[in-house]
Amino acid sequence: MVKIRIYFHLKYFLIINIFILLNIHTNYINYLNIYFCNHNYYKIKEIDPTEELKGKIYFSCVFCGNNKTIEIPKLNKDNYFIEVLKSNCEHGNGKRYIDMNNLNRIYEITDNIKINHSIYGSKCSLCHKNIGEFDFHKLGNLNCNGYPRLYQLSKYWNNAWLLGGDNGTILCYRSLDKGLTWSQASIVSNLPKYFCTNVNFFELPNHDILCSYRAIGNNSYSKDNIRYNRKIYSSLSKDGGKSWKDLSLIVDNFVLAKKLGKTEQEVIEAVKKVPEIGFFEPFVQYFNNKITMIYADDFTPMLLLSFKISILNN
Repeated sequence: MVKIRIYFHLKYFLIINIFILLNIHTNYINYLNIYFCNHNYYKIKEIDPTEELKGKIYFSCVFCGNNKTIEIPKLNKDNYFIEVLKSNCEHGNGKRYIDMNNLNRIYEITDNIKINHSIYGSKCSLCHKNIGEFDFHKLGNLNCNGYPRLYQLSKYWNNAWLLGGDNGTILCYRSLDKGLTWSQASIVSNLPKYFCTNVNFFELPNHDILCSYRAIGNNSYSKDNIRYNRKIYSSLSKDGGKSWKDLSLIVDNFVLAKKLGKTEQEVIEAVKKVPEIGFFEPFVQYFNNKITMIYADDFTPMLLLSFKISILNN
């Protein structure tokens, strides 16, 4: 029994030592490979620096698999040339940081409040880039009737394109390859009793997407005077235009008339005279750090005019 136990102990001892020697040998071979390797590193990942934290660039060797990390200094005046950026058609307000030791390493921190391109012909007079050369005929039939709108999102959303249109309901298509291919349409408006058109997109500073559009009461609905209702409504997307939820009512002709001291019947009479009247072409921008919507209103003049005509007739 004693001999058998000694034999097993010696056997395990030899096995363990063999594993240790193999491990040492493997590590030694790996060390030699790394030491004598003519490294060819490629970048795996880069984390941009901020004003509070250093950035990092991670590399790995193609031949031996060795990894290394380079730290990027924090964004401050000791390590970077700093330019103050004012909002234009290419970027918002913010700062540009140029690395003093590597002038090709540039970082920008800006908000999303950009100025629209100033287009005359097809060229922007501000950035001198050609705008509007996109050929919609190459898209094929996307069922975007009425007023199609093309909008480019920021780098946060990989510069995706949103194409909005309507067939009574506002639809949104997304493209990540500058219009060569498009996603299935997502439904923006959720107003089944209304005909929706005049779509407008706007990316907010927090990168949510605001979509505004005109809504006209459908003639097939007689209850609650919906057929005489005219309004501008908005929806919101938090995933770059993939899905949408109702957000808020911007303007409503019945609500507006009440503020002007007019009755519901006066609204109905004004719309009966000119069924096409209402609110058109919503357009969202930032003014004085506030979300501002501009839209055309030919309902209010018609309402006031109808009121004056009724007085004259009486």
